[in-house]
Amino acid sequence: MLPAKYIVVLLIAATSLSIIASLWRRKRKLRKYIREQFGKEPVGRNTDKLESVRKYWQTCAARFPEYRAIDETTWYDLEMDFFFEAINTTWSSVGSEVLYARLHRLTSSDLEQLIQVFLEKEDLRTEVAYCLHDIGKVDYHYAEEFLFDPESQKPVGYRPWQSYLPLAGLAVAPYHLLFGLLIVSIGIAWNICTRMKYRAQTEYGIEAVRYISGAITRGRKILSLLSKASPDDAVKLRDAIAPLKAIVSKVPLQLGAGDPLSVVLEYFNYTLLLDFNMYNRILSHLIKNPGALHHFWETLGNVEIALVIASMEQRYSMVKPVFHEEHSIIAKDIVHPLVKNAVPNSVDFSISTLVSGSNASGKSTYVKAIAISAITSQNLHRAFAGSFAMKRGQIITSMAIRDNIYKGDSYFVAEIKSLKRMIEACREGNVVYLFIDEILKGTNTVERIAASHSLLEWFEKKGGLVISATHDIELTELLSGIMKNIHFRETVTDDEILFD
Repeated sequence: MLPAKYIVVLLIAATSLSIIASLWRRKRKLRKYIREQFGKEPVGRNTDKLESVRKYWQTCAARFPEYRAIDETTWYDLEMDFFFEAINTTWSSVGSEVLYARLHRLTSSDLEQLIQVFLEKEDLRTEVAYCLHDIGKVDYHYAEEFLFDPESQKPVGYRPWQSYLPLAGLAVAPYHLLFGLLIVSIGIAWNICTRMKYRAQTEYGIEAVRYISGAITRGRKILSLLSKASPDDAVKLRDAIAPLKAIVSKVPLQLGAGDPLSVVLEYFNYTLLLDFNMYNRILSHLIKNPGALHHFWETLGNVEIALVIASMEQRYSMVKPVFHEEHSIIAKDIVHPLVKNAVPNSVDFSISTLVSGSNASGKSTYVKAIAISAITSQNLHRAFAGSFAMKRGQIITSMAIRDNIYKGDSYFVAEIKSLKRMIEACREGNVVYLFIDEILKGTNTVERIAASHSLLEWFEKKGGLVISATHDIELTELLSGIMKNIHFRETVTDDEILFD
């Protein structure tokens, strides 16, 4: 029979091998899943809570005007939350937050080289996605305060040396067992009491710092993956990580979610206050480097946006837009990205246009399709069309109007407020594209036609390019000199109604 010490060694070795084998199988299975998900809809994936994702955009919008380029009315009219969810194939909260915020902007980063690399190199994109998956999705991770205002956070007011007291006791134990165990017991008890005392202060902050440090650690791994395949993007990521390198050295050992050893690590964090040490040191570093973390967040998020766009290329018929100097939108085979089996249409939006047709003929969907591609052309550099050309400009809609009992606004008042945004934008002299559905629907026919005529004529004189879906044939006659009319025609048979 083997001596007891050899049995113990064998048990430890067997357990270690079992853990290693389990981790290897898990990683292989995850890589296979990631590989298979590329180019597919994000169905059954770990999705984000919109309220959580919005927090990052709201924090950005409060500080930077470019994040308010697409206002909330336009966002709601075009159902952009649904659009975001349809394209959101991100693996990390960093990516989903930056993507959501990007869709509110009308500027884009040059990601074409990286998109092409991801399309061509399956192994590379799988490894990058694996790293992003390791960062993971955590709703309400409370990183915003550290991204933008780390000085608002308070350090934990404890004695740093006390966290190492249990280790000191272990060092003494071989020479004086009882005294050493006493020091260990006192140290653990003191640390637990300290944790209880500061738990309310640090509960969210420590989780935020853990998520941030995990993102930086995996960001460095992604940097090494991109260094040869996409050197320009690697340089951007390297420059973003550089001011934060010291943070990684301040972080205790990190394991991916679900790793068996994470339980052991959590025990050491709890009894030795390793996370308190990490929190204070990282907070101090972020205060000394204001803006560095937000720059890194955006840069890493852009890498994941490139991965999202590459995946979209496999699902949608998309094209890179052409930006010209003429105030117009010219497109062929444009579709609405949320409509299954959509019928493509051409667009010649070089002069203001009235779109007429029967109910359910597709007028509103056509107008929304143009507006969505006008937005994504400017922030994702992709349009849902066979070809798409436009001059960069502001996109404003007035479509899904409803009354607001809370604010005391009737339907008519809500619509007037919506149209007022368009008037103000035209007065500022911006390049503006205006998208309207059933203008002034909240009033009677005679007043609606008279007021709509005057307002649409004023928009045209002020340089606002308008496309408006309408049932009022009278408007097409009154405005025939300054606006063109396109019509969705229907054919009625015994069994169905067909629209062209």
